[in-house]
Amino acid sequence: MINKIVGRLSNLSIKQQLIGIALIILITDLFIILNIPILRQIFAFLTFTLVPGFLIVAILKLDKLGFAEKFVLSVGLSVAFLMLVGLFINEVYYAVGYKTPLSTYSLMISFSLIILLLCYLIYKRNVDKNFGVPELEFKNKTERLLFLIPLTFPLLSVLGNYLMNTRDNNMITLFLLLLIPMYLILVAFLGYKVPKQAYPVAVFTITLSLFLIYWLTSNHIFGADAHVEYYTFQITKDNLYWSVENFYNLLNTCIGVSLLPVIYQSLIGFNINNEYIFKLFYPVIYSVSALSAYFISKKYIKNDFYALIASLLFVSQYVFITNIRTYIALFFFSIAIMVFFNNKIIELKRRLLFIIFSILIVLSHYATTYILLFLCFSVLLLVFISRRLNLGKIDEIKLTGTMIILLFTLMFFWYAQITETPFNTGLDFIKMTVNNLNSLFVEDVRDESMQIVLGQSTYIESLDTVQEMKFVTTYLTLIFIGIGVLNLAYWYIKSTIKNDFEGLNNFDSVFIFITISAFIVAVIMVVLPFISVGYSSFRLYSQVLILLDTSFILGAIYISNIIKIKTRWVLLVVFIPYFMCAIGVIPEIAGSASTPFYLSSNSTQDDQFHVYEQESVSIKWISENRDKNNIIYGDYTSSVRMISQSNGKLYEQGGSMFSLKKVTSQKDYYIILGHYAVMKGIVYNDWGHKLDAVHNVTEYSYLFINKNKIYNNGGSEFFYYFNR
Repeated sequence: MINKIVGRLSNLSIKQQLIGIALIILITDLFIILNIPILRQIFAFLTFTLVPGFLIVAILKLDKLGFAEKFVLSVGLSVAFLMLVGLFINEVYYAVGYKTPLSTYSLMISFSLIILLLCYLIYKRNVDKNFGVPELEFKNKTERLLFLIPLTFPLLSVLGNYLMNTRDNNMITLFLLLLIPMYLILVAFLGYKVPKQAYPVAVFTITLSLFLIYWLTSNHIFGADAHVEYYTFQITKDNLYWSVENFYNLLNTCIGVSLLPVIYQSLIGFNINNEYIFKLFYPVIYSVSALSAYFISKKYIKNDFYALIASLLFVSQYVFITNIRTYIALFFFSIAIMVFFNNKIIELKRRLLFIIFSILIVLSHYATTYILLFLCFSVLLLVFISRRLNLGKIDEIKLTGTMIILLFTLMFFWYAQITETPFNTGLDFIKMTVNNLNSLFVEDVRDESMQIVLGQSTYIESLDTVQEMKFVTTYLTLIFIGIGVLNLAYWYIKSTIKNDFEGLNNFDSVFIFITISAFIVAVIMVVLPFISVGYSSFRLYSQVLILLDTSFILGAIYISNIIKIKTRWVLLVVFIPYFMCAIGVIPEIAGSASTPFYLSSNSTQDDQFHVYEQESVSIKWISENRDKNNIIYGDYTSSVRMISQSNGKLYEQGGSMFSLKKVTSQKDYYIILGHYAVMKGIVYNDWGHKLDAVHNVTEYSYLFINKNKIYNNGGSEFFYYFNR
């Protein structure tokens, strides 16, 4: 049935297919105008997240790319289209007097006209090849089953979240997290019987299911910076216009969380929960990053299963980042790297695409841009050294000094001239890192994110058996990566000495150089302690892992050759325990203190990341009923929740969000106790899971003597002190 439909679509002429796309645009616009529930949301999201990029790929005539690679580029270029064209509409329309350029009709009409223009350009460019859609070819029921199993993962994820949120039952979620490694074992066992189409589908659906588990556990935004990111979105949405002056904050300059979600909200509709733009639609976009990692590894490893494991190693870090702007930046970074090393794209188009995605990285996240700039400069430096010392053949350089200068110019223009704050923050970060070099071997200086990367516990005082297992499996992955990087360096040196570059085994010198540069970044992350304080090691490691996951496979190949065991089994023996520890299956089964919040309502993590409904209701109540001149005191996590759950009202009013330990009696004030304080007697004086951040609420019992309890909904309380 599906193949018949695909066959008919493929047999249509390019003109007929373009007419079909134009009709899809018009139908989508009709659903938006009539505001038809469900159809508007589905069509608006899919159409504007796929069609613009799909047409740009056609205009560029990237015919040598496979369907899955075109899918990745289509999503990447579509999101780039929405951000760049959306920013242009925002500035130009406002400049000519239209004060709400991000309104529904403004965006819908503008985007639709541009997309129709792209269709016309394709037709006029005499593109003689239609949009071919591959048919699904299965030799037997086993191949069909291996393809269909991963398609159930997102459905199980959504159902598992529903049961966890409504009945505190994690059985389906736990089943899914056990089913994923079982599927990997089955794929490894069957080998050549697995259809080629199943691998990219498995990468995407596994990643999406993990994202949905993580982000749909609560009905609300969770994390730390995520609450401020959500607030920047709310400000832009309320004004239907983005400007740095709307909210002069570092996060507002990242238009992936301030401008892009407003564009989606305008197209999808304002009658749906605003928070689900971040929690439901964004994870679909993020999941494409794993496919980029898959294709990067597959290019050099030439093995679908190995590339699958490499991409999932990246996902096991990437999926648990709590800063939304980082996801958007890594999404563009992963596609930029995929494009950069894709020889199926001619050099000029490759550079053009790399520059486009680099621009989007600049607009999305300052720290990710700085790391990209460091990697590019390091590659150019290593190429220069190799040529000066005549170390051997250097492949045709894909990265030029002009491209780096352009990247730096864009970065300087956006960060220093337009938005200012990110550039100053970057300079301060470098200065503080240099000033803290004397703390090189002081462990306490390192942030807790470094402990997570290294597989150490931040929840309990001493390692239990589960934490020891996580520690060992994490270090095994790091050892494999180190061995892989050393192998690459050895192959290059050996090829140089013998002047025989066939020995590089499909690896070009530039990829070797950028992998070494990424490894250097990872080493610096560990060696320089302030790096992990100024910028989360968790995020930094996720970024370089896009390059280093291939080295993980190379390390496994090297080890398997020594111990005479097939590489796929060596990979699984190391990766599956690591994966199951990372996603929380083993901690949950063993009853460990480090069980993640999406598997246990008693998790320590749950206190800080999960916003309970009672807290949301109470914060909305106080934002409407409090005396705006009086301060609200609470612990750290209650403070950040006030930003998003009050729709920014408490943030705008100022004077709120102070620590309990700073309570003064100079004037009237409020005190909030969140769900974890009311139900578990726990408060946090700092963000994170370090033991010195966790306090018992009884330590602050003196604050509640002779105080009036003005609100209590069973999961959150407010007290009011009258200074009379």
